[in-house]
Amino acid sequence: TELQTQREKRRAIARSGIIRRAFCFTTIGVRESATNCRSSPWHNSNMTDRHDILRTLATGEPVPDTMAHRRLVDEFGLEYTIDGAGLRLKMQLELLDPEFLSKSVTPAAQSQLSRLDIHWTLDSTNRYVLDLANSDDFHGYACLAEQQTSGRGRRGRHWVSPFGKNIYLSVGWVVPADRPLDGLSLAVGTCVANAISSVSMVQVNLKWPNDVLLNGGKTAGILVEIAG
Repeated sequence: TELQTQREKRRAIARSGIIRRAFCFTTIGVRESATNCRSSPWHNSNMTDRHDILRTLATGEPVPDTMAHRRLVDEFGLEYTIDGAGLRLKMQLELLDPEFLSKSVTPAAQSQLSRLDIHWTLDSTNRYVLDLANSDDFHGYACLAEQQTSGRGRRGRHWVSPFGKNIYLSVGWVVPADRPLDGLSLAVGTCVANAISSVSMVQVNLKWPNDVLLNGGKTAGILVEIAG
């Protein structure tokens, strides 16, 4: 197909050595509307009973109060209450919905993606993508995670990344080695702001060098890392 042909051309260029520098960027923002996560081939983790329990809890429904369930919610740092119906989370969660995402990606965006994976937990989405820098899928590879255990911000700062409460997204891209990348984080921020503005009436602004603001408050940060 035309989509496969475009992807194969990009991979061939990357392998040829014309492109020698790779960069990875991540966006982190607050999610606003609730949706349930359903099983899909897009989800990169194995489906297990643990994840089924988390999906149930995310909707606000209770599960039996057992030590195994308490350990599970403690593992992900989730606050819960116990009542006559069982164990339930204090707040509903918005889990990533693979089926919804797969249907929402436009043909134009699909032509730029080599693959999109959704993970339950990663140490860092940026680190995960950068580890694939030498693979054929790196250019246009994107991954999301429900949680980061070692999320990174600018200048090596730790980025708090609680489970199911934000968007942790990284994308890998390759560019010619002689192409300047000054202001890239601001360019990525502009794309994020335009995407938000296309579906919302809220005021979106950028703050140098890497913040996206909604109604004056920070809602996302852009971290660009370069290798090669």
